[in-house]
Amino acid sequence: MKEILIISSNRKITDIIQKYVDNLFSCSCCDATQGIEQISSNRFDVVLLLADLPGGIDASLAARAVQRTDAAVVVLTDKNQCTEFEKVACDYGVVVLTRPILKSELYTVIKTCAILRNRYRPLCQENARLSQQMTQMKMVNRAKAVLMRTLAMTEDQAHHYIEKQAMDLHISKTEAAIRVLRTYDYSN
Repeated sequence: MKEILIISSNRKITDIIQKYVDNLFSCSCCDATQGIEQISSNRFDVVLLLADLPGGIDASLAARAVQRTDAAVVVLTDKNQCTEFEKVACDYGVVVLTRPILKSELYTVIKTCAILRNRYRPLCQENARLSQQMTQMKMVNRAKAVLMRTLAMTEDQAHHYIEKQAMDLHISKTEAAIRVLRTYDYSN
């Protein structure tokens, strides 16, 4: 089941929304302070911010929510506060809705956000995997450069040395590269 985090101080509105989306989402509700901690868990498909918290939910909270999770972030606000969230909406991809809003419209937006998140979740996972691979390759290449500089090895010899260390010690090439750097890299 998809999960939604509703951040609001207005328990009445939170209960209404929770009952309305309960057939599609597992809901968690909290205030702004707890919301930041909850967002960091990155287990939610949608984060719904109800801009009814005095001094609690503002554009910076919406921006932090986007930066700390890959969940879709939806802000429900009054028309007079809408301009405050417009820049965040453009810069960070936050969906801004103004009250009053029909329940069916809110439901459709939340459902659409969850569907889109499911579409781009594999891309986020692939991006994280590729980033990790690039970091590992950089570490191995740095270790090869250190071996070439300090032990006058050729690139092939340095590469073979790291691979052999990894096989002999039953560790990854990245871990072998880290050990080489610890041993021979005096620039750090």
